[in-house]
Amino acid sequence: MQDKIARMEKKGLLAVALITLCLPALAGTSPDLEKARALSVGCLGCHGERYEGQGSLPPLRTLDRPTFILRFEAYLREEQSASVMHRIARGYSPEEIRLMADFLAKGSRP
Repeated sequence: MQDKIARMEKKGLLAVALITLCLPALAGTSPDLEKARALSVGCLGCHGERYEGQGSLPPLRTLDRPTFILRFEAYLREEQSASVMHRIARGYSPEEIRLMADFLAKGSRP
């Protein structure tokens, strides 16, 4: 009887482990998506709660991926005028810029 209980406990632990490992896939999230969301959350303060833009600040959620990358890299190279974006852009790697572009181009929500 104790053997049967031990086997059931092992199966239960295995099931919990499998569910835990598969949960991000089942929820439709990936580590890249979560990283992109975390990187993009800093944009909310100036570009609106849903990246819709505020005042003279452009909406981000309507930009396509290539346009986002081009504009962000232009800030990085200080080719586009902005009050703080030159400094902000320096904090992101090319990979992080592309992750944010993917995230925003898909119309993702914060």
